[in-house]
Amino acid sequence: MVKCCAWGKCNSDTRYPDRFEGDIRFFPFIKPKSNPEKCRLWIKLCGRPHTQLNTSKINRHSFVCSKHFVNGKPSPEYPNPASAVPDGRGNAVRCRPPPTKRVRCALQGVLTDITGEMATESLVEDTTTKESTTVTEMAARSLLSWSILS
Repeated sequence: MVKCCAWGKCNSDTRYPDRFEGDIRFFPFIKPKSNPEKCRLWIKLCGRPHTQLNTSKINRHSFVCSKHFVNGKPSPEYPNPASAVPDGRGNAVRCRPPPTKRVRCALQGVLTDITGEMATESLVEDTTTKESTTVTEMAARSLLSWSILS
């Protein structure tokens, strides 16, 4: 399973080991059912907006990487990650907005339009010489094959 860090704007992710600076380990987030106060503290220290990180979003796939702990791991002296919020107050720096939904284009409509244009061009060119008709049909076919490939 992929492990991503939930702390601030950290981009540690097991899918991209080239981003790691040294040896990075991932520690499971404190679960709200086992220790609700500590879980809320970790959420606050991570500094993410409530919509991105709250007790209802914490599950077995929530982690904090070793970059955010003193000495690289939770210890009795420092059991919590460092604060992502300057001075431990206020809100963290805004995260980027969520990506917009992509809209699929209707490839069939484009293909129909190109085929219709090819037929129209062929009819118009039939009144001229045979050479120009051949050139126009070849250009239309290459345009059609290009649109199918892309």
